Amino acid sequence: MVKAPEDELEAPREPGGRDREAPVAGEGLAREVLEPTRGVERVQLSQAGEEPGRDDGAHLRLIDDFEPVAQQACSTRRNRETRRRGAQRAPASICWAPVSDLVLNPISVPPAAQRILVIRLGALGDVVRTMPAVALLRDAYPKAHIDWLVEERTREVVAGRDYLDGVVVFPRARLVEQARSRQAWAALAELRRFLRALRATEYDLVLDFHAIARSAALARLARASLRVGYAPPYAREGAHLLVDRQVRLARAKCSRFTRNEALVRAVIGDEPHPETPALVPVAAACDALRARLVGEPAPVVLHPGSSLVAGHKRWPSERFAELARALRDRGSHPVIASGPAVEERRLASRVCEASGLAQDRLIVTQRFEELAALLAASQAFVGCDSGPLHVASLVGTPVVQLVGPTDPEENEPWPETPSRRVSIPLACRPCRRGCVAAACMRGIGVESVVGALASMGAAGERLRVVPTAAR
Repeated sequence: MVKAPEDELEAPREPGGRDREAPVAGEGLAREVLEPTRGVERVQLSQAGEEPGRDDGAHLRLIDDFEPVAQQACSTRRNRETRRRGAQRAPASICWAPVSDLVLNPISVPPAAQRILVIRLGALGDVVRTMPAVALLRDAYPKAHIDWLVEERTREVVAGRDYLDGVVVFPRARLVEQARSRQAWAALAELRRFLRALRATEYDLVLDFHAIARSAALARLARASLRVGYAPPYAREGAHLLVDRQVRLARAKCSRFTRNEALVRAVIGDEPHPETPALVPVAAACDALRARLVGEPAPVVLHPGSSLVAGHKRWPSERFAELARALRDRGSHPVIASGPAVEERRLASRVCEASGLAQDRLIVTQRFEELAALLAASQAFVGCDSGPLHVASLVGTPVVQLVGPTDPEENEPWPETPSRRVSIPLACRPCRRGCVAAACMRGIGVESVVGALASMGAAGERLRVVPTAAR
């Protein structure tokens, strides 16, 4: 008898590219995978049919556990020993293999560079998944001046990072607005001012992580001595024609984290792997969040939203509401999180109301640092393939990724953080834009998500209470 496909619980690859499987544990799960975990948070899977074993609650995260950790300082011209506190450490490098296993044509001798520009425009998720690679670049060039070229919408995300010296903002939104308003001369003047400032730095090296026509054109217009980008298929829209060095990757498909690191490794070679955190929330945001949640167990963050152009990635709101009730009944403390966008706030409010949670369980983060602080202080994160999910994995919070139409391999979370991926094995996925039926998302059951959280010790069992006074 042919059995209908059940929810599939997947996990990122092990170091070296191997998946590690374990016996089925929990009703409704077709497959459960034990992943690389961090510190004492390892989850032991028992005999077939038994529930995952745990270490007497040692895996549970509390608000008062949200403390700084020792971090390796980078010897740059600025004093990088005064790092911002607030998150568990996540190493900046995920390279477990020599550069020859990642790149087919690495540069034989790393180029000398005093002024470096990295380009990664785009949305939140794309930018944060480039952070570990840029931190790795800093480790290889400790005395260089490194700038990041972004658009205005993600300026706040990279501003103030310890491995950067500056942020260059491409005024794309203003240029588009002026062009649509038929203000051609104003747009031309704006572009000239931007290019004049860009060229004034006289960059020695440019790394184009975005690899589309717009980013490649900006790399060329910067007039750097050496421009490095991807070869096809990772380069699109002819971007490879505008760089000096086309980096050919050894794998036809890999995660964004691996792809970004490979571009840096092609330049720097087999440098030692740093322990530099790629993303650490600022202290003020951490303190404000601790004051709000003090005395409570660390929450499980449920994030039902996504960007407007990625609505096809969303899990149905009624499922999120059912999940919140299930976690509350198990003794967990779910919160519904949302960004500042009006549509996303309305969605989160509907989920909160349908779940029966109090309105103070709805947390709206207005700024990126507030989001990072919330996720760093949380027990776990549940959401679709989105920017906040990758932020959660980078600050060290275990994540459950609900994958529908997007490519599961390209969009793996940060592999140094515990994660589970829940999906439906349909022949039509992955796809680019989704469909009206959305069977890949609607087919994901609540019990499978609860089981995924339980396998990481984040579903409410043996919960400890946080002291009422924050440190």
